[in-house]
Amino acid sequence: MPLKLTEKPARDARPVHLVTKKSFEQLDLDDRSRAWAAANGFSGQAGKLLVLPGEGGAVAGALFGVAAERGGFAPLETGTLARQLPDGAWRFAGQVEEPELAALGLALGGYSFSRYRKNETPKLEFAVADGSDLAAVQRRADAVYLVRDLINTPTSDMGPDALEAAVRKLAKVHKASVKVIAGDDLLKKNFPMIHAVGRASAQAPRLIDLTWGRRARRRSRWWARACASTPAGSTSSRPPACC
Repeated sequence: MPLKLTEKPARDARPVHLVTKKSFEQLDLDDRSRAWAAANGFSGQAGKLLVLPGEGGAVAGALFGVAAERGGFAPLETGTLARQLPDGAWRFAGQVEEPELAALGLALGGYSFSRYRKNETPKLEFAVADGSDLAAVQRRADAVYLVRDLINTPTSDMGPDALEAAVRKLAKVHKASVKVIAGDDLLKKNFPMIHAVGRASAQAPRLIDLTWGRRARRRSRWWARACASTPAGSTSSRPPACC
């Protein structure tokens, strides 16, 4: 579901309580909400969402279970909220551990591959918790979105030419430089394996070298043998442009 992150909550933003099994027992809930949780078997289980009813059938808020142990990918489990919450404005209730990762989880959960369809208008708005750098969260999310888009694009539309175009577009945004070694020049520059794997393609294989920042910084190299996300040995199943 398309999601919009904001720094400040809307006036009508409804609260989402992040709870563990232990903290849920101590959460200050009215009797009606507590009874609703019991009737729905909610006790703070990690990954489980329960929407709380309000007056006149409206939505009053939500409870979301999180893992007690916060290692690994646990701080990003808020991504479930982006996919399961009803439309409208939302906010976190109270303090949030690792607020920036909680916001990033929301952003990643709201990812949608829309290359072949019209972009949906965001219907879910979520205010990040205090202590979050929204601009930094959005930069990280954009980086993940780019990689996901490249992976999700079919090989027929993501050959070496398209991959190089994507790198050059990224370089232009961040004022980076790009160097490309393609076709038989790979042999001259001593990259025989890239040439060997991609030489049967209708599009020349290539090594794409993107450099950003100071010389001391690392370079990012993109090997485009034929088509991204296609195993090297399965040439018979690939289109002519991606052999």
